[in-house]
Amino acid sequence: MATLRAFQNEIEEIQAKNVAAEQQQRAAVLALETTTKKGKPAVKQDSVDNSTATAQATSPIVERDSVDEDLAGVQALLLQGDDASHRKASDLIASVVTRKRGECLVHLGLQPPHELLFANAPVPPEPILVPDEANATGWTGSPLTEDQLTKAISMLISIVDGIGATVTRLFDHPTRATCLVRIPPPTVESTPEVRCAVVGNVDSGKSTTLGVLTRGALDDGRGKARVGLFRHKHEIETGRTSSVGMEILGFGPTGNPILPAIAAAPDSEVVKRERLGWEDIAARSSKIISFI
Repeated sequence: MATLRAFQNEIEEIQAKNVAAEQQQRAAVLALETTTKKGKPAVKQDSVDNSTATAQATSPIVERDSVDEDLAGVQALLLQGDDASHRKASDLIASVVTRKRGECLVHLGLQPPHELLFANAPVPPEPILVPDEANATGWTGSPLTEDQLTKAISMLISIVDGIGATVTRLFDHPTRATCLVRIPPPTVESTPEVRCAVVGNVDSGKSTTLGVLTRGALDDGRGKARVGLFRHKHEIETGRTSSVGMEILGFGPTGNPILPAIAAAPDSEVVKRERLGWEDIAARSSKIISFI
């Protein structure tokens, strides 16, 4: 069983690798600047630092904008009836998914600006856009009817199936949609993983919380949720975990958690017995959260 010290050592190794990677990247940037400045008049160090910082700060925005721009024409290609357009849409989505590490978002229909989405208020109806005034409203994309949206989503599912990907519609709306296109990891080793340390005082609910998250069943007020986490006889007798343990929570290609079918089981013995092994969870997951 993994110990807390081993977990800390692993975190330190990851941090050391990240620092080394940042140093190599910084050295590469300096070498490139030195090469480009040969034969040119000297530039003040302050301006070099400012330009480098500006490039580093804007690079994620440029990357996100470029991805959105690449997928801007997918909607029109999906609605075309010829095979050439469908093949072009498939190649375009495959290229973006590869650059985005196995997943991307495809927006269909008119999309509201982020200010409206996070304004804590209902999103207003879609505006009637005039071509010259489309940018002034903040809405992006092209309007679709309900039939056109259904056709576009059906064609998107058919196209991405050919590249081994799945489509998950993130919300329901009659005339617009945002679809998550995701390719499941080819191997367990390549599955993205997030590691989370759970700490707290005695009787603060650490094991109960993990039991609810990883078993998919609410606690009954008498410790049913944490029974599945017990590994020693004295833990079962006292009802408290006394050792460092690890649990994982996997999410499938559609974003749903990988859970055992025990949500309606009233017996604690069933909760303890019916559990999925780490191999089963990892084999069915596209993303994994590890708790310690």
